[in-house]
Amino acid sequence: MIFHETIHLGPRPQTWTSDWSRIMTHTHHMRGEGFSLEETNQKLIEWCSKFDIQAVGVGSPWEPVSSEAYGRYEGAERDAYYAGRIAMDDVKGEKEVRHLLSDLNQQAQGKTTFYLDNETPKCRYGHIWWFGWNFDVPAWHDYSQDRPIQYFRADQEIEINPLTGMPHRRRPYLEIFREQRLCGARGIWAHPTSWWWEGDKFITNIASDAGVHLLTQGRLDGMVVMGYHPYRTDYLNLWYDWLDLGAVIPAFAEMDAVHNRPTMYSNSEQPTICAMRTASTDPKDLTACAARGECVSTTGASLWLESDQVGMGGIHRLQSGDQVSLTLSAWPAQGESHFSRLQLIGKNGRIIQEWENFPGGQIQLQFEVQETPGYLLLLGFGPLDDPHIRPEKEIESLAISNPIYFQAPDWSYSPTRTQLRLSAGENSIYQGQQVQAIDHQSKIIWEGCLDQTHELDLPGDASLRFPERRGDPDLFLCMENAAVQEIIAYLWQGLFLDDYPDLQPGQVPPQAWKLDKLSRALQEQELIL
Repeated sequence: MIFHETIHLGPRPQTWTSDWSRIMTHTHHMRGEGFSLEETNQKLIEWCSKFDIQAVGVGSPWEPVSSEAYGRYEGAERDAYYAGRIAMDDVKGEKEVRHLLSDLNQQAQGKTTFYLDNETPKCRYGHIWWFGWNFDVPAWHDYSQDRPIQYFRADQEIEINPLTGMPHRRRPYLEIFREQRLCGARGIWAHPTSWWWEGDKFITNIASDAGVHLLTQGRLDGMVVMGYHPYRTDYLNLWYDWLDLGAVIPAFAEMDAVHNRPTMYSNSEQPTICAMRTASTDPKDLTACAARGECVSTTGASLWLESDQVGMGGIHRLQSGDQVSLTLSAWPAQGESHFSRLQLIGKNGRIIQEWENFPGGQIQLQFEVQETPGYLLLLGFGPLDDPHIRPEKEIESLAISNPIYFQAPDWSYSPTRTQLRLSAGENSIYQGQQVQAIDHQSKIIWEGCLDQTHELDLPGDASLRFPERRGDPDLFLCMENAAVQEIIAYLWQGLFLDDYPDLQPGQVPPQAWKLDKLSRALQEQELIL
């Protein structure tokens, strides 16, 4: 409830530009046919200058060596690589990639910072890109986009590797996140509702595993709310639905750009970029800024909001019914005269207040927080892009802030825990083996022997490790939970279309993640090894 409103119109302060950086995320430097590496580098640097881009996450394939390796190790030598017959370090191509980044930064002469990124994993559970990605494996190591792979023991998505006689396997997403986070990285769920048809084949890039991560870890490092075109209501509705739980979920824009394709440079539309509240474009500072959620997804406009000095991305601790002083800052993109609509969004994605034809400035509100947990965020639409008039896919100018979160002093969104009944079958290879439970920081939180049944209370994202069986992968509880996997498959197999037959490609309702059912499935599990 808003009690008082004061508007101060005026231009964007000069300090605003110097305190923020414009970042392009989720890219591929040399994918498929297109310009040569030298031409690509030159055109990208010129493009960044044209659109005032201060930093770019440079994603794979990076240059001719890694591009050639993609085709070879996802194709003819796939079996040999995943059979362990080809050493990782021999095919990473890290020297060439570091040389590329050095060349780009030298040619850019400090105007744009080019840092390492990679879209990985890319499998049936969704796609991830990174701030601060650690180059620990070859770029494609966790890929299998068009062929079946086994993720857990009962998984029926099987293709036998003839060199090992065993199914092709890849690391679970939780394991990849665990290893990357220990190196300081932040993983962002790309294009979370993306799917389409190729003939009669369902193709998915849906973030189908993100619900498990949200529930078992009580957070996401981030998710995309803007990309391909600026206004994506399916992305936003999913984000609002998960914010309603009280979880902290930073939002980002992505480009999914391919730098060596001519179409990137012939497109005159403003790019969908992240405006990040850091003057430094050092990758560590960008990663820290992403973790704080001090980022606006935008085609050019600037947004910021504060609640009693708690800024965007922060948690304001208070009780329901408390009043706060809220300051909203909004300035149109350069060359634009006003916002057609500036919307203050709250819980359930509801419009709390909106201002039409707002020319830019600050709005001060006395606001009563009616329930916790809750949140407030801003959307600003360009002068020709009133969402009440213009179709979603035609909107070209938009900015989306991150939220301020409102939570009670003694409350936080709690990760789901698993009550596990663990044992080994009488003739199992695990009978009598030592077993350890591993948490998200790779620490041992319990250990015992599988010579009896154990009743355990464990984090929902925990894994089991068998120190006497060196070389065996960790078994993640949620991956081995049949009820959980059935719910996730509802998304990646496209089964949700049976219940929502009128959906168009790229549309997935938040209900399809079935978080309530997923939470119940995670809470109790019997695992017989």
